[in-house]
Amino acid sequence: MGGFHGHINLESLAHEVTHDPNPSGEPIVNKSGEDTIYTDGFIYNLPQLLTKQATTESKLLTSLYNTSPQNFPLSLKGEFTSVVCLDDRIEIATNHSCSRRVFYALQRGKLYFHYNLKKLQAALGADGFRSTPNPVALRSMLSIGGVFGNQTCVAGINLLRAGEKIIVTQDNWHIHRYYLPDSNPTSLSKHDYLEELHSRFLTAVKEQYQHPENSNFQLLSGGLDSRQNLSLAKQNGITQEAVLCFGQTDYRDHWISKEIADHYDKVLPLATRYCVC
Repeated sequence: MGGFHGHINLESLAHEVTHDPNPSGEPIVNKSGEDTIYTDGFIYNLPQLLTKQATTESKLLTSLYNTSPQNFPLSLKGEFTSVVCLDDRIEIATNHSCSRRVFYALQRGKLYFHYNLKKLQAALGADGFRSTPNPVALRSMLSIGGVFGNQTCVAGINLLRAGEKIIVTQDNWHIHRYYLPDSNPTSLSKHDYLEELHSRFLTAVKEQYQHPENSNFQLLSGGLDSRQNLSLAKQNGITQEAVLCFGQTDYRDHWISKEIADHYDKVLPLATRYCVC
């Protein structure tokens, strides 16, 4: 996994943004004078956006941001992070499902950000800041298996939640929630509601395979999500050249994933099957 990382000086807005090569992503960088906009990850609606905006990839992000600054992250569909560096503000966002991580920390007037928690700790350590455990988050992790809010298990380091972005202006910064799920009560019947959920999940599966690098293989663990994904893909005529089963050798998730692949190999033939341990 790769992505963007760096730091921002709150007083002057001087900043450093670095990109680590990402084998599972496609960075896009748009420059317009001193302004720069970056994205990293997969943008599934990239062809549609290029057609709609009647522009080139080198100008697309700038065009989208200028059209609607508030809704910029929502105009991109997929798994990505974005960094917008303007003369008077800097914005760092994750996608609205938070499938790409952004960790951040404020130390001595500098806002640090990184796609990797351990590497952010190392960057802070290199600047003389010592990391300590977050006892509240650790207690939550041990008792209920998760951490509430934007906390992490490291004190002083937080995580952007789904649909959030950091907005930095001179001497000020805040977290802005640009996306909220529709919380209005539904008037659908139980049957229609389940049909709607099924439709949305099927749409997500189809979008996953629209990207060329996602079209030739299926990752398969012993869990329900990847099994549902594979089943729906096969039922809708989406084929893969290979199914990659993964897990620890001789552990349950490993042999369950192989059994699932064996089942679909008989019901809906798979060209090739690999097991990754």
